[in-house]
Amino acid sequence: MLKKGVSIIEVLMVLSLISILVIIFITNLYLPRQFARARNLERESEIRAIQIAVNQYRMENNGQFPSGLTNSALMICKPGCTINSSKVDISSDISEYIDSGEIPVDPEEAEASDETGYSIYIDPQGNIIVEATKAENDVTIRTE
Repeated sequence: MLKKGVSIIEVLMVLSLISILVIIFITNLYLPRQFARARNLERESEIRAIQIAVNQYRMENNGQFPSGLTNSALMICKPGCTINSSKVDISSDISEYIDSGEIPVDPEEAEASDETGYSIYIDPQGNIIVEATKAENDVTIRTE
């Protein structure tokens, strides 16, 4: 005689499938945001390193800014890049003040690009402001 109803094995299988679907859903939504957050933390650390290096340069050079800096934001480019009205190469001035000895590059910046993904300018009060132009999760990353 057959009984009508649901067996414990069927219930466990349905719960297992639901659990797997929930894990996939959470992973697809949560992990990309966490990776973007980690990259943003790296960006924040790198722009602070650039700002500190510029300020150390200024302290050792009687308050002079590295050559090429202006009151308008310029993209910091990699050493040896072609400088124009939108890019500045400050690597020769500040590389000795950065722990690695090299200008930091944004984690998402293409290898072939001559830009670092960071911009720099002098604010009206004479402070150095460095920005991460490729910040993720709708976040603005800027030194103050």
